[in-house]
Amino acid sequence: QVLGRQNAFEELIKVDRPNAALQDASKRAGAARHDSPSEALNLHDVSSGIMWLEACSRSSAAADRAVARQNQSLAEEQLAKLSSLVTVGNQLAAAGVLRGPFASLVRVTVQNMLSKRVKSGMKAGWLLPGKTPGITAGFLLRQGENKSAGLFAREERASAAFERALTASFQGRRTLTFKESELVGVPEALSKVWLKRGQYQLPSGRDSINRLMPFCGNEEARQKLFDAYYDGFGGQLDAAALTLLRARKELAEKLGFASWAEYQLRPLADVASHPARAREFLDLCWARLQPCMAPKLKKMQELASLQGMDSLEHAHEQYFESVVTGQEPNSLKLAEYLPAEAALRRLMDVIGSASNIRFQSLSSHQGWKTGWHSGTRCFEVIDEAPHTDGRHLGYVYINLFTQRFSSKSLAPGAVILAPGHVYLGLNLQAPSWGATKILTPADLTTAAHELGHAVHMLCMEGCMQQFHDLPLDVAELPSVFMEVLATQPSVVEKYARHHASESAPESSLSGCMQNSPFFYAKKLRNLSVGLGLHSEEFDPHSATPRTLREASIQMWQRYSPVKADPHFSPFGDDAGGLMATVGANGVAYLLCYLRAELMLQAAKGKTRSRSQEAARWLNPEFAGQLRLQLLDKSFPGQRLATLLPSLATEPSIVPKLPHPLPALPAAATGAESGLFARLSNKN
Repeated sequence: QVLGRQNAFEELIKVDRPNAALQDASKRAGAARHDSPSEALNLHDVSSGIMWLEACSRSSAAADRAVARQNQSLAEEQLAKLSSLVTVGNQLAAAGVLRGPFASLVRVTVQNMLSKRVKSGMKAGWLLPGKTPGITAGFLLRQGENKSAGLFAREERASAAFERALTASFQGRRTLTFKESELVGVPEALSKVWLKRGQYQLPSGRDSINRLMPFCGNEEARQKLFDAYYDGFGGQLDAAALTLLRARKELAEKLGFASWAEYQLRPLADVASHPARAREFLDLCWARLQPCMAPKLKKMQELASLQGMDSLEHAHEQYFESVVTGQEPNSLKLAEYLPAEAALRRLMDVIGSASNIRFQSLSSHQGWKTGWHSGTRCFEVIDEAPHTDGRHLGYVYINLFTQRFSSKSLAPGAVILAPGHVYLGLNLQAPSWGATKILTPADLTTAAHELGHAVHMLCMEGCMQQFHDLPLDVAELPSVFMEVLATQPSVVEKYARHHASESAPESSLSGCMQNSPFFYAKKLRNLSVGLGLHSEEFDPHSATPRTLREASIQMWQRYSPVKADPHFSPFGDDAGGLMATVGANGVAYLLCYLRAELMLQAAKGKTRSRSQEAARWLNPEFAGQLRLQLLDKSFPGQRLATLLPSLATEPSIVPKLPHPLPALPAAATGAESGLFARLSNKN
């Protein structure tokens, strides 16, 4: 690159055009979409910290010259380019492409380059938050005169410390020994991993909870594992959570908000844009959900009574739910129809049909020549919408399996490595040599969710900054929609085939992937904890680890049909993971589930046949509407900055913008339509 006077980092961001986002929609109507990269990403080309530093230095020097000449538009353009370069390098560093001490030093250097010029532009008055494109609101917040940068760093350290403590608790702090007779009902396919020298050695971690609790018919064994697991979420984790909550509270107040929840919820749809409204929304959903749960909950209580329990006890709730609904046993059977490579490929065909695109495998683009390891699959994404002539949208790199000797425990996720290049990490455990990898229905649902993100990232008009500043209930809607679509029984039949016989599953199995009322009840409990702890319902500065535990259990209990067990900690449930990742913002996912169910029901109409259902959802006309109204749409990228008090500019100069989606229809939370109608019919 040096000899050829080229720079791969500069080539990568050529297709990212933040200034184009400012054009009036009427001017862009009918115009060609944004440029896309001409070839797949070779990691060797972008593995040099020196080349990254050179690209950033050139861009910052060009910005300085434009400022000196008082050429504001050129200065904005070069600053946005520098911001894109810094973002791309940071993403590559996070993915492990740019690594080592020198790359870390470059990372700090280029961050300071951008920070210095953004501060200067804001002070001089030509860089206006909410108007100047290409720089995320989060970055602008750190540069203001409110001196919040140190508090942001403190919050990040506290969040990392909490996540480490949480991960250790999830893995389990004890090993329990069971006899075969104590694990009655647990399928051998699940229990064989614990068998050592004639006894079963179970780590008291989350994996053991998920494997044993739905199947084990031994009450004492269930209680023993339940107690051991939740005892691992003790005072040390509660103290780390309290430190994090205090850091977030102080940062939110510095930014002009009463609480962290108020800061995080401000960009969401009106129904959840303030902690009080979000709480009312959760209460409404709980009221709608209880009639949906009642029939099966009654059966669970009857079974508990037959086993000598005075009431349905928390430690045994998961087992009785599994017995009554049959969802866990059926999911285990359905897994036989989900061989990883084949099921994923068929799922991609389904998602392609739902969005008028095609995933074309580039089987040669892996290995030492390109820097991608053998567990990564590369796909070119081609636009198949009418009148597009099969134009090229970009590339998706799917990391199917974790590297065998990797020390990282990576959660699934999708990120924009660079404009037109999306990295999707499923990070599944690789199969043993010669064996076929079988996915669980949960694995498949996760893959559909992340593929939804990938499609959105490649289809959306606009730049990276616009995507990163989307409200969470907009950014997650395409992924949740694809997730919900993939769980529809008629769609499951499109991609599920037995790993040996290639036969389709029975209709009774296809329906087990749809989320039940109990799924949403658990989600409400965990969302309640995240919302309550981050709002004015809870004061972290006057709390102790013990009172934090008591408050979180009370918030969890608000939407639970069973009384919390004395050993229980909500952080051992999904509340811990949500607090580490999205904080109080998790309510956005519930909004997305409601919208997705309504979208599918509206498209289905009065169709009753499964084959006709799938035909309605997987056709070019429906996909075209989805592309036009959501996937392709360029939402206002500067809206977030206008909602933050410390960044807000005079409204006459930069007016506040409305939420980019239509208001949540009343039908979405009604008992006669949408999600809750479907859940009632399921019972």
